[in-house]
Amino acid sequence: MRPYIICHMITSLDGSILPDQWHSTAEVSVDAMIERHYDHCADSFKAQGWIVGRETMSHYVPGVADESVSDEKGFIAAQWREDNLKPANGKPLAIAFDPKGRLRPETAELDGEHLVLVLGAQAPTYAIEHLQRAGVSYLFAGQQGDDVLQALEKISAFYGVERLLLQGGAITNGHFLRAGAIDEISTLVCPALDGATTFKGIFQSTDSESQTTVAAPLNTHFLGYSILEDGVIWSKYRLTAAR
Repeated sequence: MRPYIICHMITSLDGSILPDQWHSTAEVSVDAMIERHYDHCADSFKAQGWIVGRETMSHYVPGVADESVSDEKGFIAAQWREDNLKPANGKPLAIAFDPKGRLRPETAELDGEHLVLVLGAQAPTYAIEHLQRAGVSYLFAGQQGDDVLQALEKISAFYGVERLLLQGGAITNGHFLRAGAIDEISTLVCPALDGATTFKGIFQSTDSESQTTVAAPLNTHFLGYSILEDGVIWSKYRLTAAR
């Protein structure tokens, strides 16, 4: 069994998820809108943790290794590696998909939450040794670290969590969508515009995944919406397998 997954995101009117690029059309700043609404709405789901990709987590974990850094062991892929999960002791989970093991956290906690990294078997040995020294929990999810269902089943089995928030970025959200591992979508649409010719939306594919659709046809069920302060619109949808 895997946890119930809610993809909770905030976007501009034209669908961008990169607030640094937005131009507010309201009387308040973009930062003020996000601070006022995003976490408040997320808290209403009473989730037991949150999930992001490596790039998003790098804003919270100060150490990130250069992808070109290697050693003699380097990125030689192991066919099998052992998970190293530690008790969370009742703390919420802060989960990051970091396939190549580039994050370098110095502690097992992140602002009072229990950090868990999801790695690929391709992750270099020296990266794993760093996590062991820091006491950070980690698990392996396939060769490329993108076996979403395997990762969720391991997390559910060890930590007993039933509900988690998925909070980006776009590539990580796309992995979950294609795996059929999203149960609900929650979007906050702000009165702001990106206006760029290309930008990241809620779901995105890598070049190798560009022709890959979701694991199974999905039905989208509208659950409702709320008009919040500052003109922010909060919409919720449930995803179910099409019959």
